[in-house]
Amino acid sequence: MEEDWERLGLTLLASDEDKTLILFASNDDLQSFRDRLQAYAQGTPPGQAAPSYNGFITRIEEIGAVEPRDRIGLRLREEGLTAPEDFDADRIFVLDIELWDIGRRELRTRKLEQIAEYIDARGGQVLDRMLAHRLRCCAHASPVT
Repeated sequence: MEEDWERLGLTLLASDEDKTLILFASNDDLQSFRDRLQAYAQGTPPGQAAPSYNGFITRIEEIGAVEPRDRIGLRLREEGLTAPEDFDADRIFVLDIELWDIGRRELRTRKLEQIAEYIDARGGQVLDRMLAHRLRCCAHASPVT
């Protein structure tokens, strides 16, 4: 549950249909998670019935890094674009780009500007921009190479 992660001071960035959770918005969040893993790995402390963070750690099935292919959306996957190398530089795409929360509004605004500049520098066109409160910074672009 998202409340469990937040209670432990971790930030839930995304939750996919397959129950995949993405948690770390910062290096501090990642370090906090590693500290909990280390405490759990030390075994059951004297006077406790289970290792520290037992309820939290035992619910984790797998830990891994997010790869670029993991963030390709459903519509693109349905078209057979399942990896970055599947994208043809000569093809025009209209994309909705969603970013995970990266902190304060001014950081999100700066990142959105950087993305727009990247798209413009490559001959693309930003059609719309939106800064949402929590998980989304969006830009639509065409073409993208």
